[in-house]
Amino acid sequence: MKSCESELAYCDENLEEGLISKLQKVLDSEYKVMTYSEVIDVLKKAIADGHKFEENNIEFGLDLGTEHERFICEEVNNAPTFVTNYPKDIKAFYMKQNEDGKTVAAVDMLVPGIGELVGGSQREADYDKLITRCNEMGINPEDLA
Repeated sequence: MKSCESELAYCDENLEEGLISKLQKVLDSEYKVMTYSEVIDVLKKAIADGHKFEENNIEFGLDLGTEHERFICEEVNNAPTFVTNYPKDIKAFYMKQNEDGKTVAAVDMLVPGIGELVGGSQREADYDKLITRCNEMGINPEDLA
C-alpha cells in the first residue's frame, strides 16, 4: 500500500470512503480456512437459528451464492476465508478429484465486502481420468480437440 499511497488516497476520497481502512484490515487479518462441507454445516445452523438467506435450501452440492460467501467471511469469520474441497458435481471436469470421490481440490478466496475474489484448483493430469470425467458430465472429448 505504501507504493501507491496517493492513488489509494484519491480512491478513498473520491470513490469509496473508508477504502484504505478496509484494505488495511484485509492485510492485517489472519486468514481462515474452511472446507466446503464445514461452510454448508455453518449455513444450515445459521438458518436453524433464524438467519434468512435468499437461497435457504442449503445442501451439499449447492453452488454458494455471494450472500453465503459474504456471510461466512463477514459474519462467521470476520476475516478473509479460503473455502476448499468443493463438490465435484459443481466444478469443471478437469479439476483433480479428492480421494473421497465426492470433492475436488479447488479453493475460493472470500473477502469481506466482496465475496469470492479469486478461485483456483489443482488440475487432473491423468488422461484416462479426464476422459472418464468428461463422459460422466456428458462432454464429448472430441469437442475439446
